[in-house]
Order: sequence, then structure tokens, then C-alpha cells
Amino acid sequence: MSEIHSTKNNLKIYPFTWIARRLLFIYMIVTLSFFDALSQKYFQQEVNYKINVSLNDTLHELRAFEKMEYINHSPDTLHFIWFHLWPNAYSNNSTPLAKQVFRVNGKSKLFDNPELSGFIDSLDFKVNGRQVQWNLLPGQPDICRI
Repeated sequence: MSEIHSTKNNLKIYPFTWIARRLLFIYMIVTLSFFDALSQKYFQQEVNYKINVSLNDTLHELRAFEKMEYINHSPDTLHFIWFHLWPNAYSNNSTPLAKQVFRVNGKSKLFDNPELSGFIDSLDFKVNGRQVQWNLLPGQPDICRI
């Protein structure tokens, strides 16, 4: 390595290539450390569905049974899962969906018509074969947490 000496204040001045190499080395160490900290094995969640539906044409109703298997491939333990019970959004005029439709369209009694209303009942959730407690989010009958 060649050094250039300055006579003023006895400073050492290094060539640009030496400085550039040192800066590149520091940059590489910082960058690799950052990406190593963020790196995590890639995973995909797995969801398997089995749905049985029957139509009652006279009553204009669907009766359905859905079995869903969710497999967590994440390295992290899931302490809860949120479910969107979409038909419950149509259950009455005080749901967030009904309020949003009222704000946008001005329809005040959207779900008073039985043909437009709907809901999910008889929910049963199991984790690893064991029945678990589930709760609806307060004020939102269409959001469930297990």
C-alpha cells in the first residue's frame, strides 16, 4: 500500500482505490448482516376445503356444511386466527356492511327484506381435533376469532 504524506499537519492521505475498497467492504458487511437478519425460510400456508351445499328452491335458501383444514407451515405458533363470516354481514341493518351501504347509497332498511338477509349459524371450530372457543368481534357479527 502506498501512502502519500502531507507536510501540512502531518496527515496521511490514502489513494482513492484504498478508500473505495474499505468502504465497499464495510457496505458488504452491513448489507449481508441486514439480509441475514431478515432471511427466513419461505413457507406457504395450506388450506383444504370440503363444501357440501343443498339448495331449497322453494324457500330460496342454501344449506351448507363446510369443513376447512388449515395447516400452519410457518415457524411461528399461531395464537389465534381471524375468520370473515361473510354471510353474517347480511344479517341485520346494524352490521358494518349495512352501515357502509347506507352511507354510500342512502338505503336505511337494506336487510329488512328477508330475501336479502343471510347468516351463518352452528359454527364448530377444532384445533388438532379438540373443540376450541370462538368469539365474534364486538359490534361485528361477521368477524370471528378462534
